[in-house]
Amino acid sequence: MIRLVAKTNGHFDDGAALARVPALVRRGTTYPVHILTEGDRIQVFLNGKRIIDVTDTTYVDGHIGLNVFGGRAAYQDTCAKEL
Repeated sequence: MIRLVAKTNGHFDDGAALARVPALVRRGTTYPVHILTEGDRIQVFLNGKRIIDVTDTTYVDGHIGLNVFGGRAAYQDTCAKEL
């Protein structure tokens, strides 16, 4: 499951997730993930396919993060840049 959630007051509120997408990920397989934001639009791409496309006006700036719940993951070639 891939979820897009906001951390508010130091906590994740999964019940208020902006999006939930079922996704099968296999151990030892590399999955390219791209997250694009423009204004209040957030798009998430997995293996080049757009899987999430939402708008949210809650936060106009701030930080991003990647996390894994109940498993393990490794991240490589990670960057954030203004387009």
